Amino acid sequence: SKKKASKKKASKKKASKKKASKKKASRKAAAIDGDMAQVLSAADQLRDALYDLASHQINQRRALVEELRTAARSGFSEVESAARKTLNRLTGKS
Repeated sequence: SKKKASKKKASKKKASKKKASKKKASRKAAAIDGDMAQVLSAADQLRDALYDLASHQINQRRALVEELRTAARSGFSEVESAARKTLNRLTGKS
């Protein structure tokens, strides 16, 4: 009977240790999941920030190209106007 009680105690102790071990592992896994969630969230934020940055740069470059086009058209108009004036002077037309 003492032997049975001793075995029962040992069995309970073993079960208790196993349960504690499972609990600990579960908490550890939850912590890892939490850390992974933070990493994934940070990666999402980084991706969004990079997308916004690239989009902003593209818009800036488009604006610069449009400014250059406008300046070029304006410059061509001035050159064309000066050429006509010179031609008119040379040909005697007013």
